[in-house]
Amino acid sequence: MISLPNVAIIELGSQYTLVIERTLRELGVRSVILDPKRAKTWLKNNSLKAVIFSGGAASVYDNDAPQPPVEVFSLTRQDGQPVAILGICYGMQWLAQHLGGHVKEMPHNREYGKAHIICDFHHNFFADTPIHQEVWMSHGDSVTSLPEGFSILAHSDTNTVAAIARDSIFGVQFHPEVTHTPYGKTMLKNFLQFAGCQSDWQPTSIVASIQEDVAKKTW
Repeated sequence: MISLPNVAIIELGSQYTLVIERTLRELGVRSVILDPKRAKTWLKNNSLKAVIFSGGAASVYDNDAPQPPVEVFSLTRQDGQPVAILGICYGMQWLAQHLGGHVKEMPHNREYGKAHIICDFHHNFFADTPIHQEVWMSHGDSVTSLPEGFSILAHSDTNTVAAIARDSIFGVQFHPEVTHTPYGKTMLKNFLQFAGCQSDWQPTSIVASIQEDVAKKTW
């Protein structure tokens, strides 16, 4: 029988959501894409190991800004550990704002396209990546203060907060899923390893599993 996805991707309006799914698949991990309204029910009825909030064009302080289900913060894996959370771009800003930090429009710190970040200390999220590296940014708003307990993992050369973390919650202002972030796939691999995800996506094994399920059916 085919196993359920390890990761839920909450779609918040990003043009790169399908790229996140594809990158996870290339890393051997199955995922499911959910809109915020459907996510609450799905998360209640299924177990998983990680949640990723996609980016998006909205501002977190807009009245109609996308709202991920807050239930994600109480999710646990089957081993009792908290489900790991990664917010990308808008997803990071939503995490910061919702948990008590602040996000503001920063006209002079807008970053679109290639940018450079510096790791403030070599956290495991950035394992096997350089301290100075190129990433792909797309934002006009920035996190201006962190929620309690969070640390800045990296900043850009415009002094924008580029990555944050607290316990099992991570956020990045850039897009690790695109090829314009050369070490992005490594970062996502590090996140999946932290979350306890194991490679379970191989086309040949899925075909075999489907054939087995069909063979067991009685007609």
